[in-house]
Amino acid sequence: MTHCLMKLSAYIRPTLGILAVGLLTLPAIAQTSAQEAQEQQCRETVVKFEESMSFARKSLGYEKAAEIKESLLPNKLESELFAKEGYCGVAKHLKAKKLVGKSAIPGQ
Repeated sequence: MTHCLMKLSAYIRPTLGILAVGLLTLPAIAQTSAQEAQEQQCRETVVKFEESMSFARKSLGYEKAAEIKESLLPNKLESELFAKEGYCGVAKHLKAKKLVGKSAIPGQ
């Protein structure tokens, strides 16, 4: 009987260790999921702005739409925001300048 318990113990210990490691990673996974969700919302905000610019291109022509976009969100600024903060940086700027509708950025 003791021999059986020792064998069982040999299997349980590694399993508990794996389980403990798995449980410790859950907060990191949840945080990553929240970050991914926020990034997706930021992308959607930027896409809304780009869809508006696409409508302007179709309605007004490429040159006029390019002028409007440059006056609203200069290419240099857009590139800098993307480089520093990604989609959320651009989305925050668009929202601050009221260039998009209701905020897709949590807490804004």
